[in-house]
Amino acid sequence: MSQAEATNTISGLIPSQKQPRCVQLPRAPEAVAAEEEAQQAKREQHVREEYSRDVRAVTELRRYLRKIVASLIAKSKYTDFLYPMSPEDNPEAYYKVQEPTCMMQHHGISL
Repeated sequence: MSQAEATNTISGLIPSQKQPRCVQLPRAPEAVAAEEEAQQAKREQHVREEYSRDVRAVTELRRYLRKIVASLIAKSKYTDFLYPMSPEDNPEAYYKVQEPTCMMQHHGISL
């Protein structure tokens, strides 16, 4: 008897016999619930991490835009846009612009 035949005989299998198929047993409800909770916690953690990255990006963008506005304020050719427009300063432009605005109002920058 060869080594392979001896192994098959020991394991109770005949060389031509197929191995039985594995049957999938139902999982315990507690195990399913625990796995779903773990997946939910993982999704929530991912959402928190994304939110944190977004907050950092918005903060960085706000700082960058504030620097741009501050540099525009420092240039004399943009001084017309620093303070709210009045009809005395430029009556023609005041009545043409529907919603007059200024950089100081919208960006909270003070000199």
